[in-house]
Amino acid sequence: YLKTTELSKVLFARYLLENTPYNQIHNCVTFFHDELIKSPSFPRKPLESDYNLYTRISYKELFNLDMLHKYNW
Repeated sequence: YLKTTELSKVLFARYLLENTPYNQIHNCVTFFHDELIKSPSFPRKPLESDYNLYTRISYKELFNLDMLHKYNW
């Protein structure tokens, strides 16, 4: 039951982010990050990723893999 509840929260957050105006995305991402930290079963490693690694083109594959992991979680 807990896993289903958490999954529904993540899907709801994804829906909201897809439909949030561009100028409000940062506020939503910050809010969802705080909520995911509270979630007991969410893996901590994706939340602690250093996104500065992904600024160079050579790290695009790493970025895609990380996003795929987060999306599939």
